[in-house]
Amino acid sequence: MGGSGEASTQVTAGLGGFVVLFCLAVACYFLFRGMNKRLRGVRYREEQQALEAERTAGEKEQGTDGGTPAGPASH
Repeated sequence: MGGSGEASTQVTAGLGGFVVLFCLAVACYFLFRGMNKRLRGVRYREEQQALEAERTAGEKEQGTDGGTPAGPASH
């Protein structure tokens, strides 16, 4: 650790460090973009399944409460 104080200020990451950092940033960009796309798809599928479940439940209620008479009263 002996020597002049200027030696420690001249050590930098240089071009190699910049290239590595830039490549990491580009990789993160594409990873986040892909993750966002997949999460949107999952959210869309969940909404569609919830709508289908509500529609099915509504049809079952209409079939037993409304439409045709069921049970001993129909005989």
